[in-house]
Amino acid sequence: MSFNSVIFIFLFCPFSVAAYYIALKINSRAADYVLALFSLAFYGWAFFDYIFLLFAYILVLHMVGKYIEKRDKENGIFTNLGRKWIFIFFIVVAIGLLGYYKYSNFIIGSINSLTGSSFATLNIIVPLGISYITFSSISFLVDVYREDASVNGLVDTFIYILMFPKVACGPILLYKNFKNDFRIDPYNLDNMVAGINRIIVGLAKKVILANYFGTILTNMTLTGMDTVTGIASIFIYSFQLYLDFSGYTDMAIGLGMLFGYKLPENFIKPYSSKSIKEFWRRWHASLGAWFKEYVYIPLGGSRVSKTRNLVNLMIVFAITGIWHGAGVNYIIWGMMHGICTVYDRLVEQNRIYKRIPNFIKWICTFSVVCIGWQFFRYSTVAEFNTLIKDVILFNDNNVTFTWIYYLNAKFIAISIISILCSFSFTDNIIAAVLSRVNNDRLVLLIKQTLLIVLLALGIIATISTTYSPFIYFRY
Repeated sequence: MSFNSVIFIFLFCPFSVAAYYIALKINSRAADYVLALFSLAFYGWAFFDYIFLLFAYILVLHMVGKYIEKRDKENGIFTNLGRKWIFIFFIVVAIGLLGYYKYSNFIIGSINSLTGSSFATLNIIVPLGISYITFSSISFLVDVYREDASVNGLVDTFIYILMFPKVACGPILLYKNFKNDFRIDPYNLDNMVAGINRIIVGLAKKVILANYFGTILTNMTLTGMDTVTGIASIFIYSFQLYLDFSGYTDMAIGLGMLFGYKLPENFIKPYSSKSIKEFWRRWHASLGAWFKEYVYIPLGGSRVSKTRNLVNLMIVFAITGIWHGAGVNYIIWGMMHGICTVYDRLVEQNRIYKRIPNFIKWICTFSVVCIGWQFFRYSTVAEFNTLIKDVILFNDNNVTFTWIYYLNAKFIAISIISILCSFSFTDNIIAAVLSRVNNDRLVLLIKQTLLIVLLALGIIATISTTYSPFIYFRY
């Protein structure tokens, strides 16, 4: 049940919010149970066969958390050594389940390719949001083991792992921050309005902008593109990916606010970055925070020698690539970003580098990011090579699709709007325009009127177009 589906927009979302606020009239605990129940229903709609397994998984996770937070004098046989081994065992179990569902067939295929064997691949359906569930589980266990957080009631564990606004694609919450830093007053009118507005913006990004670019890309085949179209497709896909994923995040954050949770920002205009290092502070920021907390710092972070620090960065980005998917293309993408980040670290204090105009740094960074996204767009490295070599550099295609087919008034308008949504320099332009309007009520009226129009357009697009799931559901 995707956020951009008719059943979610018209049934599940309003019904769950209404039920939550009715329960909130009783007490906050009743509201928590309602949120947990609807989160279970949301997940069961997509993967009912897994719902009992998931229920058992969270129950065991909660019990393990209770055990490892106990002290020697309280837990009998569970000494500090025992706590440590139980903690390690269940971390391995969590990672092992992720590896089984996401990487088993990739490993089998790699073994077959390298050895000439013919092991049969497994008939596996990857559960919705397993990567995010696994990372949340690890955060839960690590923070409890470190004594950075305590285990509350079972319903709290369920909400942390399974809360439906974030379960499929994040943002990823650190457990130690979950109960305190992310709670807000759901009855606050400003929070409710801000949440609804965020949902409207996210829906529009997905169904009006991202889906339009997706429709164009479906006609751009590697065997029929001219060079101009090949280059354009790189940037079109990059905008589609950003608008699709940030649109989901906007809707997740908006939904979270309606349920009393201020989920962390995940996208801070990442395409405005002037280095890959900066890009990763802006793109999927919650994922970066997770890797920093549970991988980079435990490896030694920046407290080790410079060489070891650079190795640590490469390890983090290698894992980042593998986390995104089972395939050589994802590993290459991760290592590509790792190498660029290492380069940034090596030259950031160089006097010559500091003199390079920011505009040049931005062009280089944006180009690297957009080219890197093609490893997501194409399932194999061979297809990526075809795009670069046979389409862009040495085009010898029998061209059937050129820029003439898509360069029209609608494409130009959608592209301009997408740029306004994607780059931070537009924030200054919008702020300058609004500053000329001194009447705050007039600004609010204009803003809400535009959002109502945007909601209407989003609903029309949702109903009239073919259902298109969020791209990041596959990761």
